[in-house]
Amino acid sequence: MSSSAEIFHFRQFDLRQGRAAQKCGTDALLLGAWQPTRLTPPRRVLDVGTGTGVLALMLAQRYPKAEVEAWELEAEAAAEAAENFAASPWSTRLRLQQTDFLAAATTAEPARYDLILSNPPYYTETTLAPEASRALARHTLGGSLSPALLLRYAPRLLERGGALALITPAEQLEALRQQAVRSGLYLAEWVAVSSRPARPVRSLTLWRSIAELTSYQPCLRSELVLQEVDGSPSADYRRWTEAYLLG
Repeated sequence: MSSSAEIFHFRQFDLRQGRAAQKCGTDALLLGAWQPTRLTPPRRVLDVGTGTGVLALMLAQRYPKAEVEAWELEAEAAAEAAENFAASPWSTRLRLQQTDFLAAATTAEPARYDLILSNPPYYTETTLAPEASRALARHTLGGSLSPALLLRYAPRLLERGGALALITPAEQLEALRQQAVRSGLYLAEWVAVSSRPARPVRSLTLWRSIAELTSYQPCLRSELVLQEVDGSPSADYRRWTEAYLLG
């Protein structure tokens, strides 16, 4: 990935992010690049809180037969994501809706998806950002988008055999597992992500329906260390992202 002004250049698409409050970061790249073992190629994908649209674009690149829909509440981010979609090689398979997740998920007959993914807000009231738009993009406040809200309502949007993929703080994992059980979901896969060995700071998680289990399946757990001792990108990180990032 290289940058020119406010455009990031990936191998197969360019990402404009001059207007979106939340820029493309490591979390989004990891979630977009992750290929869970227990995930078959989806036909319909939903990216919740798409921001610049980077997750939707990465999934459209990886799954050439998938229709990818993206939801974004903030107007400027939605407009920029729509521009990024239109300029991409997959414009006919990408669709942007400016909508609220909770409102859309609680309609009488919501659309259903094989894969839902989100890089959701997870900061708390003690770490408020100064700009209102950034607060909207990154804070877990009231009814705004949050990991717990996604776990609670995403099952309404999942096709049979579908899955929900999230990236969240490592310290929230147990609380989120409890929320998931209440929503009829179980943790199928978990990648502990750390900057340095033995220091997980966030979790890549894949959730599936408990009702569809026919036998006990233990959670598949693995680790991803992002940096070598000298601070350079690790071999695993480069392998994960090589299909997307330049150089």
